[in-house]
Amino acid sequence: MIIENCLQYTISMIDFDTELICPAVVCAIAASAAVIFFHYYGMFKLPWYVSSSLLVYALVVIFMTFGLLPYDISNSLFGPEDYDDTVLKTIITCLYWGTWILGWGLTPVFCCVYTYKYALTPGRRIWYSIRYNLIWYAIAFTIMGIFLVIFVATTGITWNNLVALGYAMCNGYGLTLIVFLLGHGLIALPRSVWRAGDPMNRVNYLFDNLNASAKEVADSYVNGQYAMKALMKLSRKIPRFYEELVRPNLDSRINQLEKLLEEKDLPEYFYSEVVPDKKYKAIVENDWDGATQYEIENLFYMVDWKIISLDESSFAMKYYADLLTPAIKSAIKLQKNKCLSFLKNFCMKFISIILYIQTAAYVWGDITLMFNKTEINIYYYLSHLKVPTFINQLCVTFPIIGYLMFTGAWSCHLMKCGTMYRFIPHKSNDYTLYYWIVIMGRLAPSIAYNYINQIDATETTLFKVYGEMRNIAFLGNAYNQYLPAFMFLVMILVTFNVWDKIISIFGYKRNPDGTNKENEKKYHVFRALKPEDEEILNDSVFVSLNTLPSEQPLLY
Repeated sequence: MIIENCLQYTISMIDFDTELICPAVVCAIAASAAVIFFHYYGMFKLPWYVSSSLLVYALVVIFMTFGLLPYDISNSLFGPEDYDDTVLKTIITCLYWGTWILGWGLTPVFCCVYTYKYALTPGRRIWYSIRYNLIWYAIAFTIMGIFLVIFVATTGITWNNLVALGYAMCNGYGLTLIVFLLGHGLIALPRSVWRAGDPMNRVNYLFDNLNASAKEVADSYVNGQYAMKALMKLSRKIPRFYEELVRPNLDSRINQLEKLLEEKDLPEYFYSEVVPDKKYKAIVENDWDGATQYEIENLFYMVDWKIISLDESSFAMKYYADLLTPAIKSAIKLQKNKCLSFLKNFCMKFISIILYIQTAAYVWGDITLMFNKTEINIYYYLSHLKVPTFINQLCVTFPIIGYLMFTGAWSCHLMKCGTMYRFIPHKSNDYTLYYWIVIMGRLAPSIAYNYINQIDATETTLFKVYGEMRNIAFLGNAYNQYLPAFMFLVMILVTFNVWDKIISIFGYKRNPDGTNKENEKKYHVFRALKPEDEEILNDSVFVSLNTLPSEQPLLY
């Protein structure tokens, strides 16, 4: 009896400690993974004020998702009934709105101050940064205000419910991200892992990226030549009263662009196929005699984009070319070693099946949520098992939230969000990293809120904060009931490869592998950049390998 009591006491003490220790350890692991991810994509090469603001924002989101959420769920399901959550509620509320201020207020200003280097003075750089964001917010708030007035007038909602409506709109934005990012990722990620077992999967992926980078290099090079002509023309006609202000900025850009244009690595036909941009042809035709400060800054703006584009795409092209040699050799090795090839193929398919099971569990959870039958979903059953708190956190909450977050992050890093949104290993720009972090910052709380609804943990502090939208009588839990239906539609489109066709309508298309002729053409860039490795392309084993359409694999 004494031994049994001691054992129970020991378990209770361990449970008490690990209730806090487990989230702290997982937060540390997630934060370390985020730092490695950011380092891989070159965030710490940006100025300290840009990288610091982005990192702080990301760490706050990680703390909320992997720290506060598991701790909150544990207290709700297994904690004392008289638990006082006042402090936790204050922290969650402050962090929730703090991420909005960070993501849509401070961080974009820091990024813009760095990006708007075309401004001739520090004061004008800050002014451009603030003005850009103020204009964007003014338009957004004006549109939102008009809809809000109409909304209040037609529905009879009281102004006291506006806070709840604010939560509803914010959560609606995040849940909309779930529709698209998880709708894509929950199908595309397991399918990509399934295909990763094929020896040519990584090779095709690298060739696609190499050729896409080469096309961008050619485009940037051709338009960069027009930009250089405009700079040289301005150099001869700088107004005297701007000489001291403009000359240092002008000379530095001429030197940067001249150095980049000296590197002409591609065959000539790549450049001859490019149709010059009309805007860049126009700046060459401009006389620049008596140019205003605004006109000069606009020229510097266009030049800076080409400098950034040419620098990033050239780096990416050479980077993918360097990776292709070992990737092709690995594919040849796998083709020769049938045992190793079978083992890799088996492992990838096994992992893919596990991920598909996770996807099925999440989809079933959303279906039960739509019909208010959450007690029959798998997440609900697992989260309510009578086990020590740390086991519930380590074996249930963390794996589920982690998989959903990784899936969303994976989809987000593949999405198209403007021409400058592109992840380049060791060379990504601040625009790309900023938008990725902001989107993930909104996706994470929405994943948490959706998960809480699936396990019916309505007593959690997080639910009380986010669930303010339920105070709107006609809205209630409508988001959680109806948005999953749209997510299912996206999943169906991805499953039957319709999603890429829809995206291609807006100009976003991946280079297909297609026919043998296309396959031969895609080797041209590699041959130009790596002539010493050309013989591996003629290897009989490599030639005999069947190429499959290259759907983006894991984060290579």
